[in-house]
Amino acid sequence: NDPDVNDTWSITATLCPAWLTLMDQGDGTAVLIGLPGPTDAGDHAVSLRVEDGSGQSDTLAFTIHVTPPASVTYVDGALGVDDMDHGKGPGAAAFRTIQYAVDHTAVGGTVHVAEGLYSEHVLVSHSLTLRSGVGEDVRDSRVVIDGGGNGNALTIQADQVTVLGLSLQNAAIGVNVTDGEDVA
Repeated sequence: NDPDVNDTWSITATLCPAWLTLMDQGDGTAVLIGLPGPTDAGDHAVSLRVEDGSGQSDTLAFTIHVTPPASVTYVDGALGVDDMDHGKGPGAAAFRTIQYAVDHTAVGGTVHVAEGLYSEHVLVSHSLTLRSGVGEDVRDSRVVIDGGGNGNALTIQADQVTVLGLSLQNAAIGVNVTDGEDVA
């Protein structure tokens, strides 16, 4: 209970991971915003300091746990859902978009994509394998990434990326490797 009812408060993060940003709303509240990357799994300490206009302050410390991404994920554009309860299997257990799966697959992992037309621009920024189907001969693939008439259908910005059995269409550039070695 603060006796200085009309005080202005400032909230700052004195400790937080680089991928997390604190936004002081200026009304005694703040919002933490961030997106951990595939290598940020584990516990991350956060410490917030609240100070009033007279210089009195208090600190709140807590831990944010980031669950490691899966080493194998699945995509099904017709049946999947892009949330963290999906991606663990084919069909209705899969993610809906390739990009969501790429973003939630561990470094060195594999994304299995069910046949279908995927209207999206995919950016791969860490090493992984992006392949059609599950165990099928990728030469018979019916997985198509449609770039919507602009941009890159697939952009690779990482080393050790393998793409198997995907067709690209309707993009200014099908595959654009902007940074990466050992890309196949």
